[in-house]
Amino acid sequence: MKTLKKLLALIGAFCLLSSPTFAAGEREIGVFVDGKQVEVCDGSADPLVRDDRVYLPARRMAEDTGYEIHFDNKTKEVTLTSEQRQIVTMSIGKKDYVVDGEKKTMDVVPFIEKGSTYVPMRYVAEAFHKSVEWDETNRIAMFGELGLAIDPEGEVIQLSSTIRLTIPEELSDLYVYKEGASGKALYEKKNDEARPGSGWLGRFEISDTPRDLATGYPTYIVRREGDQYLLFVGSHDSRRDFENDALEEAYREARERLPEILSTVLIEK
Repeated sequence: MKTLKKLLALIGAFCLLSSPTFAAGEREIGVFVDGKQVEVCDGSADPLVRDDRVYLPARRMAEDTGYEIHFDNKTKEVTLTSEQRQIVTMSIGKKDYVVDGEKKTMDVVPFIEKGSTYVPMRYVAEAFHKSVEWDETNRIAMFGELGLAIDPEGEVIQLSSTIRLTIPEELSDLYVYKEGASGKALYEKKNDEARPGSGWLGRFEISDTPRDLATGYPTYIVRREGDQYLLFVGSHDSRRDFENDALEEAYREARERLPEILSTVLIEK
């Protein structure tokens, strides 16, 4: 879990992607890491397209994520380290780079523009052994997947005739599933019992587009079948009102453990 949190923070801090060429003025890129949508840009820096890659400044890396970015003015090298371990070193204007001590070669180069150091995201993602997929139609970059489907003991819920979800026994006190005006949704159980509907975590839906960034709601890509996405569209923290600290803590835990329950989704052929 710590590795995933660090990677999410890393992607968010870099806001760096790999994609086909796209024209200026097109809508922004959506980014999903291990199935979860992350906000990668806050408007403080615009991505630069060069050599069929999207770059953003490496300085966006925040030190409190557990990673550190160091730029050597003398050698013009950018180094990403974690817990005193060097992971990636890239050099301005050079295709050669180093991952865990192993020399590799990119097909593009890092560069400096207007005082900022830019790095191609694809090679950073690959250093973490994450798959990279690009949805050109929806302008979505996907790094890794939600995880392999598991089939635990627990409450089995049919989302459709071919899609089922299981609430594992060990999570039965944390989640409850309901269908209604808010769709096919998951709730945090204690909040919902205290005030029905207050523990809303998100709803399942099938769509040919995996996000609408304007909603401000985090979204999970649970599964992808061809051009269709099974999504879990989540709630936004700022819209939660809690009656006490215990209910707030329960809700936070339910949000953090969503990948565990979403990974139980199975699509029956």
